[in-house]
Amino acid sequence: MWTSLGLWDYLAGWYQVETGLNNSTLLAPLEGEPSEFVVVNHARWDGSLLSVTFKQLGKKSFRSYVLGTLDAHHVGAMPILYRLG
Repeated sequence: MWTSLGLWDYLAGWYQVETGLNNSTLLAPLEGEPSEFVVVNHARWDGSLLSVTFKQLGKKSFRSYVLGTLDAHHVGAMPILYRLG
């Protein structure tokens, strides 16, 4: 069984290679603190929303590798996108 950190490490490699992501930080609540989320991945791509979306969805392996891995481990993702400035 994978931990949240192990699963994040596994998928982070795909994002680095396939989308060029080089700025990603895993945030977790302090021990004993209540949270609606196990972890939050704070990541930033330099580029437009369209280019970031294409970098992910345009890869054949996105469905099988990323979504397949999340599904197999019963983990969901809730992307929240925002623009700086």
